Parts: sequence; structure tokens; C-alpha cells
Amino acid sequence: MADLSSSKFGKGVEELSSSSLGDGTRANAMHESETKRRRVSGGTQEAPPSGLGEIEEAPVFYPTAEEFKDPIKYISSIKATAVHFGICRIVPPEGWQNPTQVDYESKKKFATKLQRMSLMQDGRAMGDGHFYDVRQYEEMANEFHRKWIEDHYEDPSTVTFRDIEEDYWRLIKKSSQESVQVEYGNDLSTHEYWSGFLQRLPTDPPLGSTRAPFGSEEYYRCNGWNLNNISSWPGSAIRCITHSIDGINKPWLYLGMLFSSFCWHREDIYLASINYNHSGAAKQWYGVPGSKAKDFVSVMGQLMTQRMKEVPDLEHHITTQMAPEALLKRQVPVYKTRQEAGQFVVTFPEAYHCGFSYGFNCGEAVNFATSGSFSSGA
Repeated sequence: MADLSSSKFGKGVEELSSSSLGDGTRANAMHESETKRRRVSGGTQEAPPSGLGEIEEAPVFYPTAEEFKDPIKYISSIKATAVHFGICRIVPPEGWQNPTQVDYESKKKFATKLQRMSLMQDGRAMGDGHFYDVRQYEEMANEFHRKWIEDHYEDPSTVTFRDIEEDYWRLIKKSSQESVQVEYGNDLSTHEYWSGFLQRLPTDPPLGSTRAPFGSEEYYRCNGWNLNNISSWPGSAIRCITHSIDGINKPWLYLGMLFSSFCWHREDIYLASINYNHSGAAKQWYGVPGSKAKDFVSVMGQLMTQRMKEVPDLEHHITTQMAPEALLKRQVPVYKTRQEAGQFVVTFPEAYHCGFSYGFNCGEAVNFATSGSFSSGA
């Protein structure tokens, strides 16, 4: 699928084209149409409108190999541009191929959260799912993906990211009259399970001082984009935290499937976050800049008045998915980006963000902070 959007940010910041929709499905831009014909019992019908509208793209950055040597320095250098979008995407230099350490053949099982999509905009979506090992989860996710495409589209080769994005928001807003539930392997401890990044050895040099060549095993163990290292990297404002805290300076692992969601939330205590997509299908991200956080909270209060009376700390449950147009209609800016395997997404302090997966994937995320984050909130 060709990406027809153009860059607004000059050299080094542009949109990346992609063809992967997960589970082998490929989109063909030549066959895109404004209204898809969808399968129904006994024939086809036009898909009901999603109301998604047009959402501006967040910036995408392409650091050089030299710029990529220091993640804290590089992210600080792009912050003045990217912070106004809340989120941004970073594509590593050519040749980056992190050797994923997740043991896909392990029989160790993990718990999933059950997400009932028709309840997500009411903040009531989460329940306990099943236990899977990675291959079992992947098989379940691929079968769900295959069946969704088969049941809803006449020609799988014409399905685009936009089609799936619209399907997602129709399900969230209950406009499709379908009841769908998916399972999400979220917040898995990389201590208990695996990090997708190599672990440093006791004999490795201090962080920031390796001279290992780009692409070598030592490079992948010791570089700052290894999410086991970034929180403690020179220049990180939280490197003084020497004990491991899951999600703060110790990454979480995530296993997703088509439509599995991370609901609207912001990081704690003015921290930024960085997410890496190790393998599999793309993730769709939405972000609200931190400067509009109070406006976001106000709109959430307006739309969720009764539910927030029942659960005053609803925001912290991370179970609520509000459609972007609901925010845009109330003058809260929303930006989006699509993260492919091998790419990073950064969220800035106070920026609300949410999203979903286009198919089976494996990601990892952790917090970090550049200098000045706690005083400026940016």
C-alpha cells in the first residue's frame, strides 16, 4: 500500500510507506475506494460510516547513524518539533536489525486481558482472558485476523490500513452492531518473561562508551535504543533510580492481535515513554499533545460524566477508548502515526495516547526522561 501523505517537516522527517497489514494480507493502493463493499449474509453491503475523518499525521524522524548513537541527545534535539504532536515515530538507520530475544517457542504461558470492544468507550471493557504460550497466542490471533478479513471483505487483496482503522472505530462506537472481543497480552514483565533486546554482560563497557561497530552483538547489547538501557543512559533524568521498577526503568512486553487496544492514558510523573515494535503487524497510534492535557481531561469528564461518578479514578484504569473525532469536535487536537516492525514511537510528557494493533505483533516499552522534563513537563 503506497502512502500518499507528504512531509511537512523538511529533510529527515517524512512518512514511510508500508505494505504489511499482518497475517500476510497486503493492501493495494490502486484498488482503494472511498466506500468498501463488505460481505454480509446473502450478499454485500456498504460499510456504515466510521466518522473517523481526516487526522493529521505526527512527524516521523530518520536519524543518521551518527545521530543514532545517543538516544537521549537525539530525542532532545527533535523535541521542540515533536512535542507539539504528543507523539512521534523514529525509524532507525539502514542496517538496524535488532536480534529479537523473545522466545517464540517457549511453552511458558502468560495471561491475557479480554477486551470487549463495544464496552470500551464506556470504560467497562476489561476482563480476564485465557492463558497462552506465544505460538498459541499467535495462532489464535492469525485465525481471528483471517476470519475477520474473510467475513467482511470480498477481496482480501484490496484491504487497506484505512479500512481496518475504520472497522476498529465502528466497533468501538457500536455503529456496526457487531459484538467483538479480543485478547491482549499486556504489561508482561521482561524479568519474568523476556525482553526482546539483548542483556548487557558484566564485562561490557559503561553505557555510552562502547565502540562496538554498528550491527555487532555488543552494539545491540550496549546501545541506548535497547530499552533495557535507555532509562539509565547518560543524560537520562531517571538514571539515578538504581532498583528495577517494571514499566519505569524495566520494560514491559506486549503481545497484540487485530483490534487489541491500549486505551487513552498518559505516563506518570511527567515521564516520556518509548515503544519498540519487535515483529509482526503494525500498530496504529493516536496522540494528544501534553499542552492540551487539561482539555483532554475536561472532554473526558463531559463524555463520561456518569461513569466517572461511579469510578472517579477511571482515567487510571486505562480502559476507556474515546474516538478521535469526539476530541477534535471539541477543539482537542489529535495526531496519528502507524508504527511498523523495527520502528520506535516516543510519547512526550503529559501527552495522552492510545491505539490498536493491525494483527499479531510483539512490542516492548519503557519510560525515560530527558533533562528538564520534570520542571517543564515537556
